[in-house]
Amino acid sequence: MKTLAALLVGLCLVGVAGAQVVLFDDFEGYTLGSVSGQGTWQGQANSSWTVSDHEHSIVAIEGGNQVLNLSNQKVDGTIDTVYTAAAIPAIASTGTIYLKWKATGVTDCLLVTNDRPAGWWVDDSETSDGHSVDPDGQGMANYAEQATLSVLRADQFRAYNTNGYKNVNPVFVADTWYEMWIQIDVAAHASRYYVCEAGGTPEVVLNDVGGDWWGMRKQTYTQLSNIKFINGTGTSIQTVTIDDVGIDTNGFSLNAVPEPATMSLLALGGLALIRRRR
Repeated sequence: MKTLAALLVGLCLVGVAGAQVVLFDDFEGYTLGSVSGQGTWQGQANSSWTVSDHEHSIVAIEGGNQVLNLSNQKVDGTIDTVYTAAAIPAIASTGTIYLKWKATGVTDCLLVTNDRPAGWWVDDSETSDGHSVDPDGQGMANYAEQATLSVLRADQFRAYNTNGYKNVNPVFVADTWYEMWIQIDVAAHASRYYVCEAGGTPEVVLNDVGGDWWGMRKQTYTQLSNIKFINGTGTSIQTVTIDDVGIDTNGFSLNAVPEPATMSLLALGGLALIRRRR
């Protein structure tokens, strides 16, 4: 019976995970400090810098959770464009990217995705300045190479829609946690955004002409396999904090990401159900 119970609990969890967004990263268990090199994450300051200059994307503790702080301040204290990226399970048809995030103000932090590798290595060989970067080859520095583009900031919602960036309601408040679901239709080269304050009810964000789908910038990709944050220069230090990242590679979802503790409770609930039926 123990073997059967374990099997049924496993099947229960697979069923839950397969039908919705599942946790990709919550930064728990990472070493505090630079996220670059942890999990599938890599970082870089400006397209002309080496990957070794990455102390701007920091794993920190906030409210008892480990989070990722994305800043536009380089290690030398100056402000510049900063890139942070991770490889994700590929979305080849329809899928959803989920974020729990907040911003300190009117930041210029882009969330983007395309089909390129997440890192910026030219190759695996070591050079005198660390690993050299290949921004054009990886499609990082060229914004026209990105598919979905939206801005994480405390201001009006801003995203790219086919022929340019558009600002629409809702308005995000500084230092407030929000959840965002980006539903992606690869074949249609379009994205649909749902947002809400953390724990609220997600609502679709209509584009500038009243529709719910936003056209991607580059419309030739057959899959999306990374998630990237590009924190722009500006005139002041801008910080965006990411708590959870979730992925559904198979469809359009609107569930909040189950934390590991929640999944454990689901498993215990499944086991209790099995025991009651013995």
